[in-house]
Amino acid sequence: MKKAIALALCFVLLISSSTGAFATAETDKKTCGTISVDFSKLEQGIILVSLENAVEYRRYKLVVEKEGAVYYYDEEENENPELKNARSEMVFVYFYDLYPGQKDAIIPLQMGNGAYRITLAEQIDGQYEPADRVYANLNIDPMIVWLQPNIKVNYSSAAVKADLKRELKWVVLPGATDKKKLESLANHMEHQFAYDFIAADKREAPEYTDVGDMIKHRIGLCEALSATTVAFLRLMGIPARLVIGRVGGGAHAWVEVYINGEFVIYDPSYREYKQHLPSYHPERYY
Repeated sequence: MKKAIALALCFVLLISSSTGAFATAETDKKTCGTISVDFSKLEQGIILVSLENAVEYRRYKLVVEKEGAVYYYDEEENENPELKNARSEMVFVYFYDLYPGQKDAIIPLQMGNGAYRITLAEQIDGQYEPADRVYANLNIDPMIVWLQPNIKVNYSSAAVKADLKRELKWVVLPGATDKKKLESLANHMEHQFAYDFIAADKREAPEYTDVGDMIKHRIGLCEALSATTVAFLRLMGIPARLVIGRVGGGAHAWVEVYINGEFVIYDPSYREYKQHLPSYHPERYY
């Protein structure tokens, strides 16, 4: 049974200008029921979300919508072809798994400038019910969000960031163009990181998935490889985004890099696909 998101609202008044979007001191942080949203980094295109007083062992999802998109939760969404088709057409909706006690999850507002609504839904009796909601208004340079860490490309800790920067010193020559930096990084990824063919063949969840793990263990599937590549690029000041979509009929992740005024595809798992040169069908950007 589909349930549309409809509930009483918590409003956040945000002030925007031609050069950026910012909250007043009174609205930098807004708590509405279980969800607490910190808007102090809104000028960077990200918000920090925490769950306060959440019910232990209950599952939560954060739904980020832009300018009127509607998302339906369904307890049978994985088996419902109608819902799958509807969801594939909703390009202005993102959702994230959160857990009780989570602090400062970095959520990107990557769908461009405009009005956003951020809804927390909790799983009750097998299906998700809307719980709390806040609103935000964004007006920034659209490239800024592709230079920040986020929940899917997370290198926000000081230790991980230091490891990435230390490694970059051996990869990229000072004064190189963005294109040369990308070429050097691509060579580095090919020779220093490995695709986890064992996990892929067994269709198991990989042991190492985030950027910090990849730096330590040097092996992962397409999403981990791509997220690590994006982290390197962003720390070099090059806008880049992790892309989730489909390649050759299967789920895949790759990178889009902003070079010479346009986004170009770079796939750090490309060795896996050399035989059939697939076309790329993006679905989500992070």
